[in-house]
Parts: sequence; structure tokens; C-alpha cells
Amino acid sequence: MKRSIRTIAAVLLAVIVLAAFSSCAETLSGTYKADTLGTGASYTFDGKKVRVDVLVLGAVVTSLEGTYEIDDGKITFTFGDTESEEAKQYSGTFDFAETETSVKIGMIEYRKEA
Repeated sequence: MKRSIRTIAAVLLAVIVLAAFSSCAETLSGTYKADTLGTGASYTFDGKKVRVDVLVLGAVVTSLEGTYEIDDGKITFTFGDTESEEAKQYSGTFDFAETETSVKIGMIEYRKEA
């Protein structure tokens, strides 16, 4: 009987530890922007949600909202309407790196806005 209780306790502890680690997934916060003369894109992260704004000459021409996940040096974006050309263009998995002041998504470095 004692052995069964110990086994059950060990299994429950393992489940709790795994749940704690899985809930500590990496998240980003704030807005990161890359543009030249007002043309480019910005990503705004809040928890597991993301909004991408495409800029042309300083004006937002497209906005998409979705979710993201970071895993093993990759970031995966999922935007709502996967039928739209914009959602298809920005959805997917890209190489990812982060510093204190920027993130690199694919080949582009986005600076964190104050």
C-alpha cells in the first residue's frame, strides 16, 4: 500500500513539474519595428498574441492579428484568416533570435520601441 501511494505521489509530482515548465513558454512584450523611410513592418506582442502592421511611407496599409509560439530558435505565427494573401505571407515558421533591444525574425532585425 505504501509503495502504491509513493508511486502515485511521484507521478503527480512529475505531472506538476511538466505543467509548470510548459506554462513558462517564452513570450514577448512590446512593439518591434523595422522600416526604411517609413516603409516596413512592426510586430506588437502581448502575451501569446501578436499584431503585425505593414507600413508604407509611414501609413499602416495592412494589420493582422494572430498568435505566436517560440521554440528552439524558431518563431511560428498563425494569423486568423489563412485564406487571405496577407495572412499567408506572414504566417509560418521563421528563424528567431532575441536581444535586449531587438528581435530577429527571419533575416530582418526589428528594434524594440520605447
